[in-house]
Amino acid sequence: MNRLLIITILVLGFGQINSQTVEIGQDAESVKRIIEWSTNEHNKPDSFGNYSSARVSSDVQYNDGVITDVIQCYRNQFYIELCMSVDFCKHYVMGNGKLAYILTQFENVSTGKLIQAFNRLYGERKQNDLYFEEDYKHCSKIYLSKNGLATIEWKNVKMNQIPSNIRQEIINKQKAQEDEAIQKKLAAEEERKRIEEITSKVYDLYKYNRPRYDGILFSIKKEIKEYFMPSSDGSYHPRSNAPSFSNLANNTEKKYRFSNTYNAYYKLEDQGYSNAGVHRVNQIKKITLIAGTDKTCSLFEDLLIKIPIIEIDGNEVLTEALFENISVDYIRGITWVRIRKDNVEFIKFPPDTDVIEKIRQDIRSTTRGSGQCIIEYEFLKVLGDETIKTQLER
Repeated sequence: MNRLLIITILVLGFGQINSQTVEIGQDAESVKRIIEWSTNEHNKPDSFGNYSSARVSSDVQYNDGVITDVIQCYRNQFYIELCMSVDFCKHYVMGNGKLAYILTQFENVSTGKLIQAFNRLYGERKQNDLYFEEDYKHCSKIYLSKNGLATIEWKNVKMNQIPSNIRQEIINKQKAQEDEAIQKKLAAEEERKRIEEITSKVYDLYKYNRPRYDGILFSIKKEIKEYFMPSSDGSYHPRSNAPSFSNLANNTEKKYRFSNTYNAYYKLEDQGYSNAGVHRVNQIKKITLIAGTDKTCSLFEDLLIKIPIIEIDGNEVLTEALFENISVDYIRGITWVRIRKDNVEFIKFPPDTDVIEKIRQDIRSTTRGSGQCIIEYEFLKVLGDETIKTQLER
């Protein structure tokens, strides 16, 4: 529809007819239903109970039981391109049961004012007395009807009705429009294929987003630390398998050591969309024991590690991530020491030789006084990061 008519429809709210449109060639009954519906909608109050200052009415004319004209009239309707309130009727004229053309007839607007507005809107798309749409498949003509009303006639472009001096120019412009549309369609298809190719792959998080990969690795370290070491209130992870200090005190073996190395692989899998339209993504994991005794890799059952969806060229894509040689060395023990000034002597149940000096140094820095005492100690090393905690037996 020409731009002036489109603006009129938007002002009238006609563009909100549930994506329904009125087009040349449309069935008469369908046009009738749409116009009646839009008329009723326009005359309803808004959510605050207010009515529009413009009123709309509709009518249908028949000839021998066949619809010949569907009419929709507006009173006191503001017409934005004319900068005034106008009274007009739109005639949806039928031919052989289908919409043939549309007439818009104004009661209080002159043909001169319409021509002035159209000249401004259409510019170079005006050819003689015809105003062509951008696709050059529809055009408007302004004239004074026999009933004395300024009229806009909107219809399909038929080449045999176009003056010969501009016919070839119109054909060329239509061809250019069609070629452009084809190129846009091809470009859109290429873009669709490009996006499909991008989103169909699973991307190595380490390669395509190293900061996010490092962030996950940091989370693994953090969660392993939280699994073994006490929280700020002194409590431990509820599913930790390490024996408590009280159990160690009653056991012959006064220390517990958990030393294992893993490979951890995570991958996101597309699960399609739910009935509610939510994109579902599932994460799978495969944990492999490289060295140690944790045959079931139970430690990773309690780690809440989630790898992210990332963007590649503005498109969300699934990822996979492999974290190799995750070494975890945890020791919890009880030892009997003698402290003299800065000297710490292990009397009974000394820590393992590879960590004894680190435990001794921490006892020096955390324990005050001198004499013999029982020390509870913990040592954790995850991927090279060490945490040590020592305290007097509680």
